[in-house]
Amino acid sequence: MCDSLTEIPDVSCLSKLEKLSFARCRNLFTIHHSVGLLEKLKILDAEGCRELKSFPPLKLTSLERFELSYCVSLESFPEILGKMENITELGLIDCPITKLPPSFRNLTRLQVLYLGQETYRLRGFDAATFISNICMMPELFRVEAAQLQWRLPDDVLKLTSVACSSIQFLCFANCDLGDELLPLIFSCFVNVINLDLSWSKFTVIPECIKECRFLTILTLDFCNHLQEFRGIPPNLKKFSAIGCPALTSSSISMLLNQELHEAGDTNFSLPRVEIPEWFECQSRGPSIFFWFRNEFPAIAVCVVNSDFKKFSSYLVPSVIINGHEYKHKPLCSYFFDGKPCTVVFRLQMKDNLHETLLEKEWNRAEIVCEDSCDEYGIHVWKQQSSMGDIRFTDPFRKRNICSSEVAVGEKTKISRQ
Repeated sequence: MCDSLTEIPDVSCLSKLEKLSFARCRNLFTIHHSVGLLEKLKILDAEGCRELKSFPPLKLTSLERFELSYCVSLESFPEILGKMENITELGLIDCPITKLPPSFRNLTRLQVLYLGQETYRLRGFDAATFISNICMMPELFRVEAAQLQWRLPDDVLKLTSVACSSIQFLCFANCDLGDELLPLIFSCFVNVINLDLSWSKFTVIPECIKECRFLTILTLDFCNHLQEFRGIPPNLKKFSAIGCPALTSSSISMLLNQELHEAGDTNFSLPRVEIPEWFECQSRGPSIFFWFRNEFPAIAVCVVNSDFKKFSSYLVPSVIINGHEYKHKPLCSYFFDGKPCTVVFRLQMKDNLHETLLEKEWNRAEIVCEDSCDEYGIHVWKQQSSMGDIRFTDPFRKRNICSSEVAVGEKTKISRQ
């Protein structure tokens, strides 16, 4: 870091230089073109050069690390003169670059790309060039972009013929995406596994999302205008749509369909809704109890919370078995500033329970969350557990003294006294 350095001079005499850093030189505004021709250079760090507006073309065949983030005046990405095969990760955070040049794809071994803004939304970002570029990069598997306002060409539909087979993790959070762009994303990134489109303005998830056969994690938090789902990816396991107040009841019913959750180990977070009818036991209060014998049963749990009391934390359920507490892995984050939600998840106990369980006896279990919830529900996966080995009332008492039960078909509703 040096405030007095304003330019990088001719460095052609340093032909064997391997590392060059002028990071956080806040008044630097000129870089000599010879910097881009150092064949032995492995590390080039220009992070935080706030007055730098342009970068010379690069022909750095040995370069392994290139830092440009927080160059808040940088107007364009440098031209890449020939293949640069050693860079695997690139960060362009808080760089006001609206277009990546076609030569960007000469970073042929790039695997991870971070770009976008932390402090403001970058307007006029060229979506067409960006998508066509990254779809031509064979090893790129992770792209994270934030706060980019996309500029779409009139012939945007031509891009639907472009497909990227390598990208598995894609984040376009807070990029102001509208309905016109979603079909393009689902067709271009058909092999994506983890997709985050939070804080977008689209209203409908189109039917073509069903073509994303590998999509297992989908995050749509705070899509305030989202109303309708016309399809669900066939292998979706983890889904979050917290802070989506316009979501219709029919779409919520589709997302809470029993068959969808019985097909696999799901973890769904939705706006606050009623516990689905297919949960056999439902309870109002800070926890829910059940009794089991032999193996721990295969169950799904539904929790409803109307008033989160914590900030920047997680919903963490615990299972207390015969007085021994076991923490479940965290579910949804509640960075969302107290938004009420309903979470449906499969409760899996991976701990060794042999020392806790009573042999050939009923074991008492309680499910409770650190941030207390209003309602709980339990559903037993009957193909994997015997209903004769689980009860929702105390098997040692004719009447549960701490609750009153009303049997409705196979369902037990419990209200705390």
